[in-house]
Amino acid sequence: MIGINTNLGSLIVQSNLNTSTVGLNTAIERMTTGFKINHAKDNAAGYSIVTNMTTKIGAYEVAENNALMGLDMIKTASASLTQMSDILSRLRALGTQALNGTYGGRSIDAITSEANALINELYRIKGSTEYNGQNLFSSASSVSNEGKELSLNSAGFLQDIVRRDTSAMTPFSSVDENIAINGGTYSISTADELAKLARMVNSGNAKEIEIVLANDIDLSAYSTGTGWTPIGTPSKQFRGIFDGNGYTISNLYINAPNSGYRGFFGATDRRSNGSYSDIKNVRIENADVTGASYVGILSGQSSASNITNCSVSGKVSGASYVGGIVGGTYYGYPKYCYADADVTGKNDIGGIAGWNNYSSTSYSYSKGNVTGTSAVGGIVGDGGASNSKTTANITGTKNVGGIVGSGIVAINNYFSGIVEGESNVGGMIGLFYNYYATPVKNNIILGEINGITNTGVLAGDVTASTKVHFVDNYYDGIQTLGLNTVGNRAGNYDETGSLDLTLGTTFGLQVGINSSDSSRLSYNTDISLPGLDSLMAGGITSPDFLKTIDESIRAIEIKQTELGSAENRLESVLEEIGIQYENLISSRSTIQDADIAEVSSEYIKMQILQNASSTLLATANQTPEIALRLLGAGINVG
Repeated sequence: MIGINTNLGSLIVQSNLNTSTVGLNTAIERMTTGFKINHAKDNAAGYSIVTNMTTKIGAYEVAENNALMGLDMIKTASASLTQMSDILSRLRALGTQALNGTYGGRSIDAITSEANALINELYRIKGSTEYNGQNLFSSASSVSNEGKELSLNSAGFLQDIVRRDTSAMTPFSSVDENIAINGGTYSISTADELAKLARMVNSGNAKEIEIVLANDIDLSAYSTGTGWTPIGTPSKQFRGIFDGNGYTISNLYINAPNSGYRGFFGATDRRSNGSYSDIKNVRIENADVTGASYVGILSGQSSASNITNCSVSGKVSGASYVGGIVGGTYYGYPKYCYADADVTGKNDIGGIAGWNNYSSTSYSYSKGNVTGTSAVGGIVGDGGASNSKTTANITGTKNVGGIVGSGIVAINNYFSGIVEGESNVGGMIGLFYNYYATPVKNNIILGEINGITNTGVLAGDVTASTKVHFVDNYYDGIQTLGLNTVGNRAGNYDETGSLDLTLGTTFGLQVGINSSDSSRLSYNTDISLPGLDSLMAGGITSPDFLKTIDESIRAIEIKQTELGSAENRLESVLEEIGIQYENLISSRSTIQDADIAEVSSEYIKMQILQNASSTLLATANQTPEIALRLLGAGINVG
């Protein structure tokens, strides 16, 4: 049929031309992209599978980078541990050399000097080894002594001492104790001179004088009966300067369980011009002190007095206000003090100070055992402490803390011993009372904490009129498992940025593409070098020197083994990631990639069909014209 209104042939050709054009465009898109699936409409199921595979491929690429970074981190830690091991090997060689009896005093001093330098360098490496801003060997630094590790030097002090020349000073032996003296500087070299000083101060005949030790002094001669008579009484305090000059006072003995204000000093106070008295550079070794209240190895009670760079060892006991260094202070400030002592009492018992009244202990370090009933702390029983460190074992009943039993803890304290009590027990402080808004921050709690009620990682309880702000404090989550940061959650406090060091020192690597444990690998780079901080206290010729070095070498060997195993695992992870990555790429290619030969044939086919349709469309469009011609012929005939 030939019609004018409907050109069926043209419509058929147009439809086929559109089909061939679409096919041609599809072939062009596939050849230019290389993919046979470019849109969901191309293959809905295939498009979904390809999208999922592409996401996984991208995730594996990131996981590979994560594993490579972890590998670099371990290699950095391992290299530093090798350096530390080399230093320890040299220290061991020096220790072995020093134990040989062929070396004189100057030679031993030279060996000691090199050993001290090596220990400082070892701590520098330990504290400065970082990867991408993270410290590898400790997430939180130990308490520092103004940038230097808080540890004993070879002389047994926390700070170095330059000994004063006493040859031009007046010997105290030349002083008539029956004649009062006020002012002046005197040297003391014997136990008898020290006893004479005590008698003169206690009788009021020695006021505001300066004493400088010129020799080591043994007090064994005063070890019978009640023992040593302390320098200063509650009514006749020592008011002046006492410079131990780095010398050692040994075998201090006091047995006065019914008398207070017991210690090498009984009581000290400010001078008449208002300036504080100074007790400094004193070392007391092998002390045995017993008193009632206000009892300490160095001093029973110190008011308006600075106690600086003093060191004690031995044992001290009393009823209340008992401390390794000082029993109680009133506007007194123990600083740079070290106590390796067993401290025993009932109330206000501390490794450094029993009671800091309007005072604070800073930059101090305690060891040993601290035992009491109430307000028992590794540094202070009752009061404040900052920038101090304790590895003591603390035992009490109520208000028991790793740093402070009850009172105020400020900043940068470090606890790694054991604290045990019944109520209000904290790794940092047992009972926190606060009248100031000063933040409590950067305290490090690595010790073990055991209590019954109100037991917390940082504090047992908080009773404060002003809110206590705990900021960026650190703790070992393994040692403190199941404990809240504050035992009594109803206390008036808030906390920001408290960090579990088991997370901080254990680096977690996302080496898989899922959220399951199988996609994560963790390893710990933190390392402890036991006893190294006080290595030089006993001298390089001490039998414990080599033992301590061997323990540190062993610790590094163990850590190197752990890191080596982690490195092997990461290399295995990288191999597995590579296999998974390649398999996904291959699978995605099978589903998504275009077969160019097939697409080229399709392209040519569609091009031919398009050309044929274009030609035939022209022919089909001539059909109405033929009908018009036939119509025109009929009209002419009519």
